Amino acid sequence: PARPCGSSSSSRAWRPAVVARLAQTLGRTGIIRRAPDSPQYKMLNRHNWHEPAAYASTLVCLSAGWLLGTNYDPDWMSRAGSVVICIGVLLAASRKVDRQEEAVAKHQVEHQNAMRPIVASALREVKGSEPTWTEVHMAEAEIASNVPDDLTPMFKKRRRLLRLHEVALVIGGTLVNGFGPWIVRSAA
Repeated sequence: PARPCGSSSSSRAWRPAVVARLAQTLGRTGIIRRAPDSPQYKMLNRHNWHEPAAYASTLVCLSAGWLLGTNYDPDWMSRAGSVVICIGVLLAASRKVDRQEEAVAKHQVEHQNAMRPIVASALREVKGSEPTWTEVHMAEAEIASNVPDDLTPMFKKRRRLLRLHEVALVIGGTLVNGFGPWIVRSAA
């Protein structure tokens, strides 16, 4: 029976060779890739319509509120502010970043499963014998630890940016809701 990876000095001898060979193979096959053309980044950079749609709707509502407020009743500006608040709340409820993070995590699990036979093949080739599942999993863990985790900071940044948009819309809508009629009356 084969020993688990790291259990003897002979198994430690082939680990660097396996990791180097796997990193080269996996980089070529695209399973471990963090470049902007990788599937993970393409998934993150799909066309995001939530924020532009929210701001376009806000401009339409505020323009309609201004026109109706100056031509009919200044309270229309207050109503437009209420609609802007609703738009901000809907943007907050969209949870777009969470869905993207789930999709990327699912994608990474699929790639890790696709990588397993390649890892076993490289171990077999370097070792000269059939590797145990423990050795395969240890090699996978070592390769994964060498890959930089640059997606977590990206998700934090996107979450922070989305929160900023949400807060801007809700605060702006609240101010228009409260002061809109006064601004329309002052401008008229």
